[in-house]
Amino acid sequence: MIVIAMIIVGINVWYSNFMVRDIKQAERLKLERWSETIKQRAQLVNYAHKLYQDLKEEENKKMEIFADALQRMLGNNEYEDYTFISKIIKQNTTIPVIILYSDSSIHTTRNLNLGFEPDLKNPEHQKLIRELVRTKYTKYEPFIMYLDLAPNINKNTEKLILYYNDSRIFTELQNNLGSLIASFEEDIRNNDLLAPVIYTDQNRRDVITFGNIDSSLIDTPEKIKERIAFMISENEPIEVDLGNGSVNFIFYENSKIITQLRYYPLIQLAIIGAFIMVTYFLFSSFRRAEQNQVWAGLSKETAHQLGTPLSSLMAWVEHLEAQGIDPEIIKELNKDLLRLNVITDRFSKIGSQPELDPALIVDELKEAVQYLRTRISKRIEFDLIIEARENIEVQINKPLFSWVIENLVKNAVDAMRGEGKLMLTVSENETQVFIDVSDTGHGMSLAYQKLIFQPGFTTKKRGWGLGLSLAKRIINDYHKGKIFVKYSEPGKGCTFRIALEKSGIVIDPSTENIG
Repeated sequence: MIVIAMIIVGINVWYSNFMVRDIKQAERLKLERWSETIKQRAQLVNYAHKLYQDLKEEENKKMEIFADALQRMLGNNEYEDYTFISKIIKQNTTIPVIILYSDSSIHTTRNLNLGFEPDLKNPEHQKLIRELVRTKYTKYEPFIMYLDLAPNINKNTEKLILYYNDSRIFTELQNNLGSLIASFEEDIRNNDLLAPVIYTDQNRRDVITFGNIDSSLIDTPEKIKERIAFMISENEPIEVDLGNGSVNFIFYENSKIITQLRYYPLIQLAIIGAFIMVTYFLFSSFRRAEQNQVWAGLSKETAHQLGTPLSSLMAWVEHLEAQGIDPEIIKELNKDLLRLNVITDRFSKIGSQPELDPALIVDELKEAVQYLRTRISKRIEFDLIIEARENIEVQINKPLFSWVIENLVKNAVDAMRGEGKLMLTVSENETQVFIDVSDTGHGMSLAYQKLIFQPGFTTKKRGWGLGLSLAKRIINDYHKGKIFVKYSEPGKGCTFRIALEKSGIVIDPSTENIG
């Protein structure tokens, strides 16, 4: 597969270089055409902006004339030509106007575009008009018009206040200009050439928008400056004059297609290699997942099956106790029932993440030995050797950990065929505590040592081959420790070792010492 991959890569390198030359020439031509298109769009935006400014100034002038004409009419000057002034006032058919008295009562309105003609005597309409003055007619300074035009005007003279807003045409033009600018920026950001683009203000520091470039590459001023310098080295920036006295800039570089084509063969080789590796690891993962499902399903089903007879036995014990049976017999029965409860709890925990609690490991081992000593053959010498401090604390799940110890002890008893010496030794180093289970049984070959932790492997006629597999799962997966064969030789016995981290100690897996 590697040889085939190399041949494919060689062919692709040759063909990619050929394609790169043609694409680079075509891309340069497209970039030049895109640059001209952007300049034309910028001119259109500039023209629209100037039109917007001219209309704004024109409407402001109209309002000044309107206010002046109204002021003259209100002045009651007998020499004034009111026909011309009235004509000026009536010509305002677009600019919304609200005129209030000094006490905020409404004098008149014009061009409000409410969808109906307001009735100035209606309290609801009056409330609506005052709310418009307060919320929407604040953009421009109002005009003050005095009813008395005498030269000496005192503070008590009655006056009118004229509020006005942008006309509907002006507002639509403003919205269209905003849409045009947004569309212009969108065209810059999403160009058909897939070229990385940065659009900045006149200082070339603040980014207005960007396209086809990872934001993490321009998330600091230093990165922006560096990226812009690189773009300038490839293409001259495009100046964008929007008519507001400043000139923005568009910086762009060649598209990523050429770069991608150059590195495509190497990427292809990497993908092929990764595909081979991922396929292997997926196969291994599926196999492990299948084993985990078997373990979890078998354990939970066992716990479920034990539940019914266990409940029945508890009821029978209570019945026997009520019949006056010997208390010692009842006591022993309760011990076995308690043990069955522990076993059921162990099986129910397989397949889910159990809780770990701090425990003194030496005390836990003493308790396990005390229980097992009375349940193994008297011809087996069973010793607990403590070579570590008594107060060593580790994080364990007590029911599952004691299950592992029982499994190792029972396997050792079976290996010795009911007669020999069994030793359980506790030792430590700076970061770990070790539990060694040694026997004088028949031992095992190196080939067996590689298989004993696999599900289904057993040398017993009636065994399922799950004991050591579950023990490894409990120690390695649940307790983040290690379990392995420390020593074994056919005819001379075997030693299993469990290595656990001490509480509060974190060890580097690359340098961990497991003895």
